[in-house]
Amino acid sequence: MRCFNQALLASFVSVVPSFSYGQGGPTELIASAKSVPSIVKESRATLSTTKPHSGTVLLCGGGPIPHQIRENFHDRGKGDKGSLVVIPTASSIADLGDYTYWIDFWGAFRWGSLDIVHLQDRDAAMADEKAVRKLESATAVWIGGGDQSRLAERYLGTPIEAAIHSVLGRGGIVGGTSAGAAIASSLMISGGWNDPKLASGFPLLPKAIVDQHFTQKRRFERLARAVYSNPERTGIGVDESTGVFISREKAKVVGDGAVYVYRATSNPPSEPQADSHDPINTFLSIETARLLPGDEIDARDLDVFGH
Repeated sequence: MRCFNQALLASFVSVVPSFSYGQGGPTELIASAKSVPSIVKESRATLSTTKPHSGTVLLCGGGPIPHQIRENFHDRGKGDKGSLVVIPTASSIADLGDYTYWIDFWGAFRWGSLDIVHLQDRDAAMADEKAVRKLESATAVWIGGGDQSRLAERYLGTPIEAAIHSVLGRGGIVGGTSAGAAIASSLMISGGWNDPKLASGFPLLPKAIVDQHFTQKRRFERLARAVYSNPERTGIGVDESTGVFISREKAKVVGDGAVYVYRATSNPPSEPQADSHDPINTFLSIETARLLPGDEIDARDLDVFGH
C-alpha cells in the first residue's frame, strides 16, 4: 500500500468527533475485527471486473453545486461539441415526468445535445434501446441526487449501466451528486447512521466506498466502519458544495468544502493475543487525509480503480 503524502495527512482531532474502536484514540481508530458489528462484505474478485478506462469520474457531495464545478464538468465533457445525458432517476420527482430542474440546471451551459434518460422500472431499463444509444453516444453523463437505491434497483446489471461505463471507456466524464456519487462505487453505502448499510452499486470506482454530505451530516464514523470491514477499499467522503474529479492520473478537489480519504492500515498489537492464531484477530487503524479545494493527489495513492 502506497503512503499518503504526509503534507495532506490531517488529525482526526480537528476534523472528526472523538470516537474509537478498542483502545484507539481519536487520532487513530484501532480495533479488533471481532469488536465491530458485522457489515456486508464483497468478494475481492469483484474489484477487477471493470476494464481500465481513460475517462473521469466526478463525485459531488450534494447541496448547491458551485459554478466552478459545473464549468469544469462541461469542459471535460467537450463543451458545446459534447453530448450530455442526465439521469434524474434517484429523485422520485422524475417519475412524474417533470425534468425542468435538470434541464435548467445544465441548459445554462451550451451543449451539442442534452438528453434525459429516465426509465420507470427495471424491465424498461432492460429493453429501451433508444436510451442505450443516447448513452453510447454521450461524452458526459450526470446522475442526479435522491435515493441511490432507486438507481441500483432499476439500472444495476442492465444495458443502461453498461452504457454508462462505455462513456468512461471513450474518455468521457460521468459525474453525480449525493446519491449520484454514492452509486459510483461497487460497494455502495445505501443507508444507516453510524452503522452503514452496504449494497451493490455501479463499479465506476471499483475499489472505492463513497459517502456524501460528509461533514454536514457527520458521517465520519459511518465511512470508517465501512472501510474497516472492507480494508482493501478506499473511503471517500465528500462535503456539500464540493467535488472531486478522479482520472487515471490524479484526483483534484474543486468547490467550497473538503474531501476526506480513509484507508485501513495494519497495526499489529504490541503484545501477543490469546487467540493470535485466529485469522480475523487482526488490528487495523484508519488513516485519513483531508483534501481542500485545489489539492491534488496521485491516482496511484488514491487507489480506487483496482488495476
